[in-house]
Amino acid sequence: MRIEFDEIASSNGNTIELYFSAPKEILGEYFPNKSYSSAVSAEILIEIDGDDVINTYLSPSRLLDGSLEEYDWQEVYFNKKLVNRLVTLAKSDDAMYGLENVSIDV
Repeated sequence: MRIEFDEIASSNGNTIELYFSAPKEILGEYFPNKSYSSAVSAEILIEIDGDDVINTYLSPSRLLDGSLEEYDWQEVYFNKKLVNRLVTLAKSDDAMYGLENVSIDV
């Protein structure tokens, strides 16, 4: 499964938000009892305060008026190894400068 770094944002104070795109198949792994038939992909959000990961979220994404819309954010538990790999991906020089196709396989 290929996950790509999307963007970094600052929400409030010291909190940093890291956004990643993932294949829609990840939704079934974390939400086996839900059906997201309109999903074309998934979006991952990791919130970091200082050096601590404070929250991780996952949402399906659908096409709406020609652009992607996340429509059902849920807090999820990602194992520490995956979170560390994603944070490392986002902190890489390439990702910080917004280059395309920065991704990892999980």
